[in-house]
Amino acid sequence: MDDLEFAYAARAQSALGLLTGQDNRAGPTAKKAQAFVEIARTMITHRQKETALNVMRNSNNELVKKSVAETIDADGVFAGELAQLLAASYIQSIAQYSLLDMLMKYGRTIPAALRQVLIASDSTGNSVAEGGPKPIINLGLSLGDVTPIKSTAMVVLSDELARFTGPEGEALFERELRQAVLRAVNQGVLDAFSDSGSSTIAAGSDALASLRAGLAAAGGSEGYIVAMGQADATFLTTHEANRGMGPRGGEFAPGVHVVTVDGLTGQRVFPASQFAIWDNGLTVKSSNEASVDLRASPSAPYEQTSLFQTNCTAILAERSWNIVAPANSVIFVEGA
Repeated sequence: MDDLEFAYAARAQSALGLLTGQDNRAGPTAKKAQAFVEIARTMITHRQKETALNVMRNSNNELVKKSVAETIDADGVFAGELAQLLAASYIQSIAQYSLLDMLMKYGRTIPAALRQVLIASDSTGNSVAEGGPKPIINLGLSLGDVTPIKSTAMVVLSDELARFTGPEGEALFERELRQAVLRAVNQGVLDAFSDSGSSTIAAGSDALASLRAGLAAAGGSEGYIVAMGQADATFLTTHEANRGMGPRGGEFAPGVHVVTVDGLTGQRVFPASQFAIWDNGLTVKSSNEASVDLRASPSAPYEQTSLFQTNCTAILAERSWNIVAPANSVIFVEGA
């Protein structure tokens, strides 16, 4: 085995450990996710890089201590190999509520280091003469000329709240970070197919009838990911046909996974195994010097606010990704 093959094997072993929660380098998946949240909170609490690193060095979490040497780079960004392991564990911990990650469960995952890929496959039940043509289905996955989609989540806290210690403050930050990351990614996936790449069908008599119509129209797939609003998700949660989903989503039936998206009208059905996904991971950074748009609601007037003048700090979680899908593959089921 040469050096390049060894590197690939080591990376594959690390990824396998990450998925199974048995990566010896960084511990079980849940603990790695917890370490990621603690580091992110440390970054928003202590804006100066060296101060944040000193706090991490004295953390009671051994994973946080181990990550000090390679998590916050010269620009104050939470990046690097170990940082990506921790971030990937965090993503995995909230994956069932993420359209992007549930699509990756059934779809083809393009390695982050690659930008141009070609996959061709098919099969035949008849014999093929020696040297004869072989049937293939050609799936081009080139992302070379495509700008990655960036889903950016922002959590802004007053300095007083950011420095509030105790389980209440930790739980509040963790909840806000989780919701912001999920909103950004889910809306990004929906926006990617808002203008093209979808077919529209009429709603059914209720949420279950709409779901069945969408699945029937979506074509073959090993698994289906369905985005819907809270009302439809609540209806399905209380329906006798439900096999395990809750009001925020989950597996409604084997191979049919629902993701609840607030404010969504109708349903979006993704035949996930027809998709290919490129994911470059999650990075975070903090700032108290930028000016951001703070408003009471999305429909409220634009309001530029200085974080420094208002004694606030923002944490930005940014995830770069892209999706390749066949034309009109997403089924848009109109609202009832």
